[in-house]
Amino acid sequence: MKAKKPHSLEAMLALPLYEQAIERENERHRARIKELERMRAALKLLDAERPTIKAAGREIYAEHLSRSPFSSTLAYNPMFDHGPGLLAALLRSKWKVIERGTGPYPSPTLKKGRLQLRICGIYADALEKAEELAFPERPGNGVSL
Repeated sequence: MKAKKPHSLEAMLALPLYEQAIERENERHRARIKELERMRAALKLLDAERPTIKAAGREIYAEHLSRSPFSSTLAYNPMFDHGPGLLAALLRSKWKVIERGTGPYPSPTLKKGRLQLRICGIYADALEKAEELAFPERPGNGVSL
């Protein structure tokens, strides 16, 4: 199926509001499908990790996954889970922290094999707490680096 050419701004504004809204949603849907196609290989790798994540009582939801701009890193923007649980589950499963993130809501990036996953919008101390949960025998910051 040939991709539909988007309307110009002028053409969009000439449409009734209902048709504008429908057209905009169709454009958004086409863009998301393209994004998912580009993410297919990474999502397949992440699927292999889901049993371990589920065993830790956590879940990754597809609607909160996207690609980081300008890289192949997956970005996960959890809606409600901003604490250390998911991070601890990943660390116990031999994921490595390759970037800790900064600021009041850091976005650490973890890596396992070829797959990189950035967890966005977590609490400032969530990574440190996750490391304590995952590695209680090794107290202190940066144990997973």
